[in-house]
Amino acid sequence: MGGSSSTTPTQRVASRFASSFPKARVRPADQFADYVRRMDVTDAEHTYLRDHVWGLLATGRADGAPQMSMVAYDWDGSDLVISCRAQAAKYVNASRNSSVVFAVPDDLNNLTVMGTAICHHSGTMRDQLTERLRDRLADGYAWASTMLDADLATGLDDVGRVIIQIAPLAVSLLKPQG
Repeated sequence: MGGSSSTTPTQRVASRFASSFPKARVRPADQFADYVRRMDVTDAEHTYLRDHVWGLLATGRADGAPQMSMVAYDWDGSDLVISCRAQAAKYVNASRNSSVVFAVPDDLNNLTVMGTAICHHSGTMRDQLTERLRDRLADGYAWASTMLDADLATGLDDVGRVIIQIAPLAVSLLKPQG
């Protein structure tokens, strides 16, 4: 019922994702646990991700129910970065189950990223990724950039700010046909 014992839950979800979205490009199964190698995206997908700053992060609750949040993000060509508080459901869920889906809708277009969440609750990497997101938000979303800047000045540990970094496993840009 749950699939072969030789496949991981992430591999089984990716397989179902690929069959549901035949035009999506999915990483080979032997690369799923390799967080260092990133999936290549097309120029159109890269441009779409760079041209947007808001998306929907879907995670799974402990009881299996889905949980979705609208979040600001930064795309640097290899990963997505999201900032939130440590007690936020999205962070708690992603810490428990790293399989996530990220969607960037725009009118009838939608880009979907199925990926692996890497949660950073402290350290230099968390600080650098927070600065990266702050800098991205400075152009057009000064209120959000200012909030992150204030948290950096106060101390990210003191305010409980964390980062969810998403390594893409599959990317699909869907546009209306016809």
